[in-house]
Amino acid sequence: LPNAVFAQTHGYFNWDFTANNEMDYEYLQSAADKNPYKLTAENTEEVFAKAKDLYTANCLHCHGEKGDGNGPMVTAGSYVGAANLGGLTIAEGQMFYSIYYGRNAMGGHSSMLNKKEIWTLVHYIRKFQDPAYGTFDANGLAVGAEVKKDSLSVMK
Repeated sequence: LPNAVFAQTHGYFNWDFTANNEMDYEYLQSAADKNPYKLTAENTEEVFAKAKDLYTANCLHCHGEKGDGNGPMVTAGSYVGAANLGGLTIAEGQMFYSIYYGRNAMGGHSSMLNKKEIWTLVHYIRKFQDPAYGTFDANGLAVGAEVKKDSLSVMK
């Protein structure tokens, strides 16, 4: 849940807010959240196809085709500071939180995307961070990196 400051900064009126008004409390807690929609060798192609459509419609205009933060709205000067998604060092739960509620200059997308769509986008963002993410070997075992809750790192 966001804190009450979000009512003023992101227009979240009539929402349930956390009782803890430390600015980043809930965001930091969201690091423990894991994507409930797991990639498998069988579903990866479908998940990434759906994610690409969602990304193109909702994210590309700011974050760019390559996720480098140089989308058409940024290069035109309409917005500044779009995150380079490939350089993110946050956990997937924090990615979800940022998309759902908004973070820094980015507004929340909860009115445009449902939770499953946001988690699908998290998979797509992970591909910017690790091109091998979502690939599987001949035995169906994941090849790409996983994100620890405190930072992006490869876990073997």
